[in-house]
Amino acid sequence: MPGTEVVSKQAVYGGAAGIALLAFALIYRFYPGSPNAPAAPAPPVESATVPAMSLTPSAKTAAKSTPAQPAKTSTEPAAPAAPPTKAIAALLKKAAKAFDQGRLTAPKDASALSYYQQVLAADADSAAAHAGLEKIHKSLFQQTGDALDRGDERDAARAIAELAQLPAAGEDVAALQARLKTLRQVMPLLTRAADQLQQGHATSPPNGNALAVYRQVLKLDPDNKLAQQGLVQVQQGFLDRALAAAAQDDFDGADKVLADASSVSPGSQQLLDTRSRIEGLRRDSAANTLS
Repeated sequence: MPGTEVVSKQAVYGGAAGIALLAFALIYRFYPGSPNAPAAPAPPVESATVPAMSLTPSAKTAAKSTPAQPAKTSTEPAAPAAPPTKAIAALLKKAAKAFDQGRLTAPKDASALSYYQQVLAADADSAAAHAGLEKIHKSLFQQTGDALDRGDERDAARAIAELAQLPAAGEDVAALQARLKTLRQVMPLLTRAADQLQQGHATSPPNGNALAVYRQVLKLDPDNKLAQQGLVQVQQGFLDRALAAAAQDDFDGADKVLADASSVSPGSQQLLDTRSRIEGLRRDSAANTLS
């Protein structure tokens, strides 16, 4: 039928138009970037929070056991120290010569100390100059100790005065000055003991003998070399008497004298040697008696 055919065509055309419209809507919805259509704003995106990673015990152990990589160091050799200038080299040579000649701090302008100070004025970091000052320090300290040991007050005072001119010598100077003060106190006692020993009063009379005076000195100055040498001399007198008694086969008398010698300085090497000699004489005497 003609009418029916027309209706069917209209329906077909209408359906095709609807399908085209639907396709256009879909394109507009999912492809907003069409050149003929404005772009729709993008919805805000919430930032996702990433949970912290937790290491398992095995992973922690592996992380701890992994050694740190050593920092890279330069393999280039250090630059050698620059040689001293001619002027400094000449001063160092003069200082060494002055030291060898004993001119440590005097005369003022021609001493080892003066030359080293001039070097340091030009080069404060001069290792040779610092070593030279240390060498002077040790020499003067030794000189002072030797003078104190032999009871030379004047020489000790001179060396202390020279040492005081050096930098950083304050503690040593104070210690040596204390020793010098003690020496001045005991020198009269040492002189008296030497006179008594020369007069034969090594252990008698009780209130005026060299042994008692030397022991008094050692109470004031335990390291006094002169008093220690005095005890050796007093003990040697006993040892000589003991040997003389043993040579006459008086071994009982020798033993008594050895006991007196032991009270002066027990355990001394001289005492041990003398006792060994007397024992040898005793064995020889016994062997002669048996033969």
